[in-house]
Amino acid sequence: MRLEELPIEIIHKLFVKCPQLRFVFSELRILLLGFIKPSDLEYPNKKNKHKKQIIIEHNGFNLEFRNKNIECIDNIYNTSKIQCITFHKILPLLFTGCNNGFISVYELNNDFIKTRCIRCIKGHNDIILSIAFHNLSLIFATSSIDFTIKLWNFNYKETLIQNLITITEPKSYLKKILFHPFLSIFASTGFDSKIKFWSIDISNPKNILYVSTLEENSYKANTFDFHLTIPLLATAGYDHEIKIWLLNQSGTDTNLLLNLVGHSQIVKAVKFHETTPYLVSGGCDNTIKLWLFNNNYTNAICVASLDCSSPVYTISLHKSGLIACGTHNGSINIWQIDENNKNAIYKTTINKNENYISYLEFNNNTENIVLASCGDKIIKLWR
Repeated sequence: MRLEELPIEIIHKLFVKCPQLRFVFSELRILLLGFIKPSDLEYPNKKNKHKKQIIIEHNGFNLEFRNKNIECIDNIYNTSKIQCITFHKILPLLFTGCNNGFISVYELNNDFIKTRCIRCIKGHNDIILSIAFHNLSLIFATSSIDFTIKLWNFNYKETLIQNLITITEPKSYLKKILFHPFLSIFASTGFDSKIKFWSIDISNPKNILYVSTLEENSYKANTFDFHLTIPLLATAGYDHEIKIWLLNQSGTDTNLLLNLVGHSQIVKAVKFHETTPYLVSGGCDNTIKLWLFNNNYTNAICVASLDCSSPVYTISLHKSGLIACGTHNGSINIWQIDENNKNAIYKTTINKNENYISYLEFNNNTENIVLASCGDKIIKLWR
């Protein structure tokens, strides 16, 4: 489905979440003039019966997050260990990838208290390590230990998932895949520590071409992240360093801008903040580091080093400035970025269980701040 064919409400939400699309699709800007206010598209306000809470003001909205009383509002059980999860950017859906190769889709109500599985299919022949959605369509991609990347089309009305194309990388397990927010490319990385770029034509998703490989001498990449509005790529890996790359207009070439040194062991996760010039990184040295960029992103300094008491496996950032990290000992640590003091304030720790947290993600489309986590056969939704 093309962007122009989407309902105007969904187009509006896409433009609110990704402001750069207003320039990429200039012909659609006329449709948005005089359209309904962003507040009219948000979920209705709900009365909160819990007394302890944090109210964070962001873009004119009061975002609620309960302090020291964070509760698990739902448990989603599965027959196999869940390795990765992701919220759909617009629709009230949660996608999961499991160790048995199955992809499950759960529909969520506004309160995130009731969930139901609307689709479950065999997607891969082995563990699914990553799920990523395209920003402008209902196409998503999965990567697996079975040496394949698969692209899928999701039909929400009929709850059908159709395999569009399968890419085989016989020499490496595929552990992460990510679509660029506004360029027609996606990137993947495997256990061969190489980041590969692929071009994709949304009008014909089966037309996928290999573009290039990001490789620099002995540099070994472990994870990466795209910036939402600036053509920047952050990579990190086994050399304990974080590299910031500038992408060209087509995303087919990169130039190294910065080399951030601070971690003493393998860096497992990096994440750009959506609206503020911060990068958060975490790794096997049991720390999360908060990096602050200057105005033109030509330099960055480490302004905070946060102790997690366990290796950090995954990081998620909420648009309000909350940082959540999942660790090897099964705990989820939460901080709040303090933009005034250029620091991060510790909020609370959620003790999940004895299994490590393989993946966690904030849902940035709701009024209440909701966090999903996984690492065993259960997905937990926290609020």
